[in-house]
Amino acid sequence: MKSKVEILIGIRPTGNLTVANYLGAVKPILQMQKDEKNPMLFVADLHTMTTNEPMEIAKYSREVIADYLALGLTRLKLQFIFNLTLPDKLPH
Repeated sequence: MKSKVEILIGIRPTGNLTVANYLGAVKPILQMQKDEKNPMLFVADLHTMTTNEPMEIAKYSREVIADYLALGLTRLKLQFIFNLTLPDKLPH
């Protein structure tokens, strides 16, 4: 059973991560996990459609999750959600 989400963190997958992404997002999430907080990472892939092609969005979305996990985030302590997996949020 998943525990209650205590904080929602949104990222827009537009390309390769930078040092600023690490310092501003990844490092605080690592600290939250260390402090036994329950963050949810919201990948705002729908918002990326304004500046990227659909194939790039899928690629960047997969890569950003892989990068976050490679930088030390613990999958068992982090929930992920994607815009495009919420069908009721898509334009009609």
